[in-house]
Amino acid sequence: MAMPAGGTPMLPPSNRSPNRARRTCGFTLIEILVVLVIIAVLVGILLPALAKAKRSSQRATCLSNLHQIASAFALYAQDNDGFGPDDYAESTWDTVIYPYLSVDKVYLCPSDEDGYDEDFGTSYEWRDTFQVAMDHPERALSGRDLLSARPSSLVLVYDAVIGWHTPGNLNVALLDASATTLTAEQFIANMELPVE
Repeated sequence: MAMPAGGTPMLPPSNRSPNRARRTCGFTLIEILVVLVIIAVLVGILLPALAKAKRSSQRATCLSNLHQIASAFALYAQDNDGFGPDDYAESTWDTVIYPYLSVDKVYLCPSDEDGYDEDFGTSYEWRDTFQVAMDHPERALSGRDLLSARPSSLVLVYDAVIGWHTPGNLNVALLDASATTLTAEQFIANMELPVE
């Protein structure tokens, strides 16, 4: 390396052109696209999980509603010599037990997107639909002592529409006030059981 007269060493000439613009700090298009792809993948993973969590929460709320309704039936029966609502009465079953469970949202299934609650005031039905009471009185609870009716695994109240929570299933509350999920086949078999 040559030393100039002043004693300071000279550096070799740079390969850079003095007219070339300096690179600015920032993201390249590739970097932005990679970040967007990662975000899209994360959203794709999380959305089904969030939807599943929401369905699970709605199902749990529905089962809780049904348990409370079945308990209100039992309270009504205790005050009426063991008998539940009469299906031939002028009032509907939900109106009859309302004094024992006067929380409106309990009568509404959070998965009821069919407007059933808007049409009928509740998202649930009870075992003694008019058709059951008329065509198969041996399967009906009307005119029977609810507190001693058997088997205790008889469906008492249930989702008005099959498949609100999972396809082919519905939530039910049994005569013993427990709440569970049944397949459509299990539900139909239960509704065909005679009341003892």
